[in-house]
Amino acid sequence: MDDIEFDDLLRRAGATTAVRAETLDELVDRTRARRRTAHRRKPVLIGLAVTGAVLLAAAATSDYWTKISPFQSLETGMYRTPTAIPVDYVTTSGVHEHCQAFLEYLDLSVQQSEQAEAYVEQHDWTGLGQRTYDAVDEADVSDALDPVMNAAAAAAVPSAAPKGSGGDHARISGWSMVCAETSK
Repeated sequence: MDDIEFDDLLRRAGATTAVRAETLDELVDRTRARRRTAHRRKPVLIGLAVTGAVLLAAAATSDYWTKISPFQSLETGMYRTPTAIPVDYVTTSGVHEHCQAFLEYLDLSVQQSEQAEAYVEQHDWTGLGQRTYDAVDEADVSDALDPVMNAAAAAAVPSAAPKGSGGDHARISGWSMVCAETSK
């Protein structure tokens, strides 16, 4: 079928090729309106995507920092054992205290930090909190734990210098503890 035959077929079917000018103008206007709307949506969608990415990154960073027990930032060169030493006890008034202690060092090598972590993980800390609480007769448990934790830090990394010594070599910084009352 050629063009002439096709035109004859359309004429017999009653189809017209004439388009009203108003109809054509309406089509052009609707096409432009859609295009303008689509162009306006693109920057909004990009802005929403960027905002979402920033909020996700902030949440991930916040989540990371809150996992550094006991939820404090560390100064440069400081190492805190990620595994907690359990210090649980029940007071004479029946309050259950659940505490976690962490050994802290300055300028440890990777090998020394692994050594400290292995010591904390492998040592049996069962009853430490209750024994300490009972020994101090309701005085401040953290004060009574100080010599125990400093001795543990020295035993964990024997090559680390004692607490309070200066220099840029591996040394014991101390320890930290966080507690929560679990029930009465």
